[in-house]
Amino acid sequence: MAKKARLYNRVNREVLIKEMYNSSEPRTTISFYKYHFIEDPKQFRDALFVALDGIGTKGRIYVATEGINAQISIPTAEFDIFKQTLESVASFLKGCRLNTAVDDDGKSFFQISDKSASKN
Repeated sequence: MAKKARLYNRVNREVLIKEMYNSSEPRTTISFYKYHFIEDPKQFRDALFVALDGIGTKGRIYVATEGINAQISIPTAEFDIFKQTLESVASFLKGCRLNTAVDDDGKSFFQISDKSASKN
């Protein structure tokens, strides 16, 4: 039986904030959005969480049937891998404009938070 992926943050908020401020790892803050029909936002969110958590992504990502909106930070050294990861999860994100912060200390986010929404 395959082990189920962890799809939520398990570390205490205060611990994560302390780790963020004590880290010297260079990080890049990125925002992007893409309008595109996503049939199953929850399934898409889960796949995205697993992929991006694996490369140290922090921030907020909102997924809905009409598309995706993200404000995140990633380890600067992982930028190319981040782009490849986005495209591997969803081909519609290939070539998506990634806006990078100009004045950035890399301390924008301390955890990853993915949310899915579906219209009921």
